[in-house]
Amino acid sequence: MKGIKKLVFFWFAQFISAIGDNFFFASSLFLILIIEKEKSSLKTGFVSFSETLPYLLFGIIAGTVIDRMRKKNVLLFSDIARAILLFSTPLLYRFGHLNFLSVALIAFLLSTFSSFFNPARDAAIPLIAEGKTLLRVNAFVQSSFQIASVLGTFLAGLILHFLKGEAVFKIIILFLLDGLTFILSFFLILPIEIKEKKEVKIPFLKDLKEGLILIFKDPLLKGLLILTALDNFFIMGPAIVGANLLIKNFFNLSVKHLAWFESSLSLGWLLGTIFIAKYGIKFSKGKLLIFGIFMDGLTYVPFIFLKGYISALTMIFIHGIFIAFITVPRTTLIQEYVNKNLTARVFALVQLTVVGFMALSSFTTGALGEIFTPPLLFFLGGTGGTLSGIFAFLFFKRLWKYN
Repeated sequence: MKGIKKLVFFWFAQFISAIGDNFFFASSLFLILIIEKEKSSLKTGFVSFSETLPYLLFGIIAGTVIDRMRKKNVLLFSDIARAILLFSTPLLYRFGHLNFLSVALIAFLLSTFSSFFNPARDAAIPLIAEGKTLLRVNAFVQSSFQIASVLGTFLAGLILHFLKGEAVFKIIILFLLDGLTFILSFFLILPIEIKEKKEVKIPFLKDLKEGLILIFKDPLLKGLLILTALDNFFIMGPAIVGANLLIKNFFNLSVKHLAWFESSLSLGWLLGTIFIAKYGIKFSKGKLLIFGIFMDGLTYVPFIFLKGYISALTMIFIHGIFIAFITVPRTTLIQEYVNKNLTARVFALVQLTVVGFMALSSFTTGALGEIFTPPLLFFLGGTGGTLSGIFAFLFFKRLWKYN
């Protein structure tokens, strides 16, 4: 299979499974708000925390495992395992065991396998790209997530609108469709040839220790991880828990409106990705990244002035544009800068900071949601994110100057 064909197959595998992911994540937290009548905000935060906890527990180990294994095998096994988990949800529903604890367990296990899949995917991209411009290849691959998010959340809204039955039953159907997308992803990745030479001779624990020492001694990588942690702590809780509270409790709207809210964010993210693919090579990756962090926060601040659902859609669309200014340059920087034997470990650490601090942020936002209004939650998160961008400009000059 030639390079372009490999990328196309890889793109469609990510696209299809990402559509399914949006079915799950667009509805799982809303499901908790429906089935749990007491302290629903806190329980929603707990489920969101469960989705992200595996990245804290297994992230570092996952990176070392992936660097020692064939990445294709990791991708295939993760797809099958996640499909089986999602196919179990109708049984829980049938026997009356579908509650915030069982949903939290499924979310935890899904994320456990994703904590291996995601670094393997990003580390495999340079091997599949075969010499093509990595910034544009990453923008191309990441566009699959954004297009899938636009279509996935929109389709989720349509499916929920036209399906007959109670709301919980409709959401279970979305979970089953998500499982099918992982099966399709498995068969798309299966024929892709990824050439790797694995000659790991040192023991696992020694390999793990030496890799982490090399990573944390590097000032550029250390700065990248600190900034990623700060930005995600302030931004992700409002994006996940706050969005659910905004749509259901503040606007008194349904899950389909939440799906379209997320679709607007993804549409903005896609527009930002297209901009980076076309014009990104004219700017240094470090400047793009730090500017993206600053704008990631600043575009949340106007949420305090929310007047209606349409204004919320507009603001989240603008916010989405600047997510690409973070994700594409950061992925490319790691692929270019890091030793190939450590690439998956660095991606796993970034994943840990992104999703791990998302867990802390979601739990914090869920607790604060019992006190503050959703627009205020976005405003507070945005203020912190904006200050993170200023902090990066002032104290991480090496990252700012990285080309």
